[in-house]
This record gives sequence, structure tokens and C-alpha cells, in this order.
Amino acid sequence: MKGEIKYSYCIDENDCLIHIKDITPKEIAKHHYTCLECGNVMHPRLGKIKTPHFAHNPGVSCHGESYLHKLAKRRIMEHFASSRLFKLQQRHDVSCASETYCAFFNDHLCYGNNYRLHNLKEFYNTCEEEIRIYGFIADLLLTNSDKIGREPVLIEVLVTHACEEQKTESGLKIIETKRIDSESDIDDIILNGFVEGENCILHNFKHLPSIQLGKRPIDRFILHATGGATTQIINCESKNNKVKHDSIAELNINRDVLWDKMRSKDSVLTGLIYLKHKGLDIKNCLLCKYFCLHRSFFTPLCTLYKKFGTPESPKQTTAKQCQYYSISYKILNEIDSKLLYEVVKELE
Repeated sequence: MKGEIKYSYCIDENDCLIHIKDITPKEIAKHHYTCLECGNVMHPRLGKIKTPHFAHNPGVSCHGESYLHKLAKRRIMEHFASSRLFKLQQRHDVSCASETYCAFFNDHLCYGNNYRLHNLKEFYNTCEEEIRIYGFIADLLLTNSDKIGREPVLIEVLVTHACEEQKTESGLKIIETKRIDSESDIDDIILNGFVEGENCILHNFKHLPSIQLGKRPIDRFILHATGGATTQIINCESKNNKVKHDSIAELNINRDVLWDKMRSKDSVLTGLIYLKHKGLDIKNCLLCKYFCLHRSFFTPLCTLYKKFGTPESPKQTTAKQCQYYSISYKILNEIDSKLLYEVVKELE
């Protein structure tokens, strides 16, 4: 449990569920309030210092876990009875359409989920508490009194004990809540409905067909005819199509692996290093041992500009005419070649 349970609800003399926000000082003397769990008298506490709540008499022992269990069942049942929409959002598996042959496919990055919304009120018209079905007791049972043959749905509220294995393997459709630790967890279900994987898990529901995607963004490295290099984002469906017809070389950069394993490198520099490893003759200031970024402004800086009058903020292509250009083997060799080939993929 996340902490002491604050009792925001109780039962009045008419067996109606009452929230503390609906209590006013004038009404306190007019009504009799009891605990939803233990049945003992409860008193509204409406002070301005502490959060308003209901409290037991001193010395009364009441289990907060049981209170949450009963409150969840009561609120879900009342919500079903009073609402036209009783939502269940069932998860779709979503994966890339090219997962079997794409060099960039990643189980985590190319996989996600979507949801299909079901309004259970369209299929069921009764919600009852503690009903026996096929040898089991359901916390709540959804049925349709007009369609006796319709398969029922059990709603199981998890506070301390998960749904037993025998019940989940019975073949019965079951909506089991994630662990209810506070009243706000119940509020989430009432507000958003049941959302598979978020506030509930589903047992024995028919799996929805997978949805396939093919629009993951990747970085395209481009070595232009001028000798300068840039990157731009492309759709992974276009990973084998050149962006510039006159480019010297183009590469696909797996930016997710790049940022995960080589956080100090950018896509442009990674592409240049890859091409040098492949033996391409490149002169680019980004590969020069005298090139760096200005510490304050992060702009290109040639460290020789004061001594030899080279451009202070050189372009990448300045290296072609620079007599002081010298390749930085530290830059070339600081990336493991195996990792480099994992990050960079050539067009097919």
C-alpha cells in the first residue's frame, strides 16, 4: 500500500455512497454516516488544515485494504448503472511491416501499441456484485438479461490478492484491475475506463489482430558534391532511395543506437568516420585534429587561426584548400568498428 488510506467515502442512512466533498457543516447533524467496510460510525472532518475526510471513533480498527476493495466494487457498479458509456480499451500489438528483413528493426523501437475502444454497455445491461458462476465468485459480473447465451465478463478488483490461477485459466473473460493502492486508482478507472496494460489486464479475451507500421524516422547522412556533409530525417520506407541525385555518398544512420551507445557523436561525424573506414578519400574540417567547437558558443573553431591566419570559423569544405589540414586518428579510432557498422547502414 502507498500509505495510510484516507476515507473520502462512507455510507449514509439510505445506504447511498457519499463523498466528503458533498458534505456541508449544516448537513452533518442531519445524517448518520457509517463505514463502507466495518459498518462503524464515521465522522466528517472538514477542517481547513488537513484534507477533508471521514474518520472513525478513536480505537476503532478498520482495514483500509478491504475498504478500497469494497469501494472499488461499489463505484464501478454504480458507474455502470448510471453511465451510457462503460469503456474498455483493448490493446493492439503494433509492429513494423518490415520487421523480418529490415536492418534497422528493433524489438523495442519498432514496436508499440494502439487501442480499440469497446463500450461494454452495448453488450451488457447488468452489473452485479459477488455472483457465483461456474464454481467461482466474481467481484462483479457483467451479463445481458435479454441475451441469456451471451458470454459474461468478470471484473476482479486487485487490492491484496491477485486473481487465482484456476480462475484465469477457466476460459472465462476476466478484467482484472492493476493493484488498487489508493482512491485515486479507482478514480482513474471511473474517468478513463479500463485500459489494458495501464490499469487492468485482460484474461481470455480474443486477441486483436496486429497493426503494422512502416514510418519510423531515421537519419540520412549525405556527403554532397561540394565535400560538405549534412543529415536530414527521412521515413524508413525510403531508406534505400537517394535524397540527392548528385551526392557523393548517402548512408542511413540508426539514430536510436547512436544516441544510446555513442552520445558524444552526431550523425554527420559518424557518417564521415564510416566513409573514411571504408577507404573514401575525404577532406572535411570535422575530421581535422585542429577543429573543435567554441567552448562558449559551440560554433566551429580552427585552433590555428591565430598562429597561421586560417579561418576562425571554417566551413567543412575549407579543408579542401587548407595546407594545414591533418586527419585526426583519435577521432577515427575512438569508435569501435563493430559498433560503427551497427549504427551505419548503406543503401541497398
